[in-house]
Amino acid sequence: AVMVRRLPTPLRGVWALVEWVGQIVCAETTTRDLRVQLGYWHLLTKEEVLLALDGHLARWRLEAQQDAPPVARRLTVALVYGSMIRTLVQEAFHEDARFYGLDGVGWTMGFYLSMAGPG
Repeated sequence: AVMVRRLPTPLRGVWALVEWVGQIVCAETTTRDLRVQLGYWHLLTKEEVLLALDGHLARWRLEAQQDAPPVARRLTVALVYGSMIRTLVQEAFHEDARFYGLDGVGWTMGFYLSMAGPG
C-alpha cells in the first residue's frame, strides 16, 4: 500500500485481471480455494470489484472466527490475497477504472499483449 500511495495520480483506463488476481476476483470457488466469483470476459467497475471483495472478506472473516484452530488454509489464503487485492484496487485505481477478467492468460502473455498496443 505504501508503494501504491506514491503514484502521482490514480490509474485510469481498463485493466486486465490475470493470474492469481483474476482467479480470486473472477473464478468460481473450488473445494480447495475460495473465490469472489464475478466471472470472466466482461467489464467490471472499480465499485463492483470493491463491493464484491468487501462482502466476501466479511463472510470469510466470520467463517475464520467460527473455525476451530488452526484456521483452514483456504480461508487464510482467501483473506490474505483478498485483502491485498482490495487494498491495491482501492488505493491504485481511479474511480472510473474498469477491470476485465481474462481466463487462461498469464503474466507473460499480458506483457506481450501490452507491447502490441499503441505507443
